[in-house]
Amino acid sequence: MKHFLILLFLIPIFGYSQTEREDKLRIKRGGPTITTQTTESQQKIVKRDQYYSQQKQIFEPNTQLFNNNIYRNNNDWRWRMWGAPVSGFVGYTPSFYYDRFGLRQPSRIYRMADGQEKTVKGEKTHWRLGLSFNTDNQLGGWVTVGNKTFFVAEYCSILTIDQSSFIPGLTMDEVLPWNDRKLDDITKGGAFYVGAGMKTGLVGFYLMPGYGWEINNFQYFDELFILSNNGKYSFPNYKENYFTGKVGLLFDIKNVSVKFDYNPFREHMGFGLGIVF
Repeated sequence: MKHFLILLFLIPIFGYSQTEREDKLRIKRGGPTITTQTTESQQKIVKRDQYYSQQKQIFEPNTQLFNNNIYRNNNDWRWRMWGAPVSGFVGYTPSFYYDRFGLRQPSRIYRMADGQEKTVKGEKTHWRLGLSFNTDNQLGGWVTVGNKTFFVAEYCSILTIDQSSFIPGLTMDEVLPWNDRKLDDITKGGAFYVGAGMKTGLVGFYLMPGYGWEINNFQYFDELFILSNNGKYSFPNYKENYFTGKVGLLFDIKNVSVKFDYNPFREHMGFGLGIVF
């Protein structure tokens, strides 16, 4: 009698386990694929690469000859913007000087018709290139182009380690009856900013409107190890696209640049470090 009662108690559990196993096997066989690429998609990629390779052999790229006269005219116009004389000079001698960053810059010494000399300092466009870290767990890179007024752009991405197998067609209604253990959600995404700023001395101020996106996936653990090799599997929760922006300060110390900014829309701080060249 005792053994009969134990057997009667285990029958529902065994039946439920079999149902869960069958559901997961069905999803793995006939449901959405877990792998990142199917064999069919790989074949399409191979055919596409072969097609572009053939087209590349058929069409030769057009080449253009460098016009030295155009370059010389544009270069002279640039020196005029820096204060070079348009007329009344006999010639000039190339020279150089060191700017506030300690970088070597070009200059010209013009010999005027009256025997005097005029020194014109040129200033090449400065570039800043660096890395940034935001308090919302985003790592990015940034770049600026310009001197007193400058263009600035930054790309940030959420630091995420995803070891789960993603199943895009899986839903919460299918997962809940399995009683699998829920793990931390997986959040992926990033943001791109582009803007402009102005500098006075060694300090600059900038504004950067931006556009961001965020993907959040549920993550569970399959104790039967059917849906993934390590037991971790994930499926969609939500997607979000949003507009955002930053305000910040830029500091130049010789050839090192430091920036601090704040995102009032997402309420996080940012710090960046780069080089000037």
